[in-house]
Amino acid sequence: DAICGAPEGDKEAGKKVNVVKAALKAASCNDLSRAVMVGDRRHDIYGAHANGLEAIGVLYGYGSREELSAAGADFLAADLDELKTALLQQ
Repeated sequence: DAICGAPEGDKEAGKKVNVVKAALKAASCNDLSRAVMVGDRRHDIYGAHANGLEAIGVLYGYGSREELSAAGADFLAADLDELKTALLQQ
């Protein structure tokens, strides 16, 4: 288990694609077939896809349906029940 985030002052490491990459590395995640990113902004979707992950956009966060759809979210969840359904289908 690991907590991964952007180090203060390191803009490159703070890019979502690099935060996701660090989290996958810290978790020793070699099999991405069951991994999925859950996020509420376009950066989450882009970071997931850049690392070979499917991405679920949640509509109860900061991003809008339009933003998450335009970013290419693989699934949109309006609430926790829809998120649960999406995760159990993965």
